[in-house]
Amino acid sequence: KVSGSGIGLAVVTELVAVHHGTVTAGNVAGGGARFTVTLPAAPAE
Repeated sequence: KVSGSGIGLAVVTELVAVHHGTVTAGNVAGGGARFTVTLPAAPAE
């Protein structure tokens, strides 16, 4: 069993929100979870 403080995902979610992105979660076959972070591309200069 893996243990931790449990704040990692909360921190990631806040940082991604500041950058106008999203975090999604899904199940992985056989157990576990997959988290996907999507951030907008920087505008071309």
